[in-house]
Amino acid sequence: MIGHDKNWEQVIREELTQEQFNSLTDIVQHIYIVGALKYEDVMGGKHEVGFYWMSQPQRHNNGIQFTICPSNLNYFT
Repeated sequence: MIGHDKNWEQVIREELTQEQFNSLTDIVQHIYIVGALKYEDVMGGKHEVGFYWMSQPQRHNNGIQFTICPSNLNYFT
């Protein structure tokens, strides 16, 4: 259960080789994150949030960031 004004975070750690990291920063490959979160609010209403994100290079600090993909997989009910 997640309470009002409480943060919830699910961390998934993956070790990348230098070759894998380079393929992400050079846009040879992407990481995709797709999922759905179903919940019930305090009034008993049922909701679902769908999300579809993908990795993009972040040049100013030689890293990777995630951006929302334009897709009907992103929704809120």
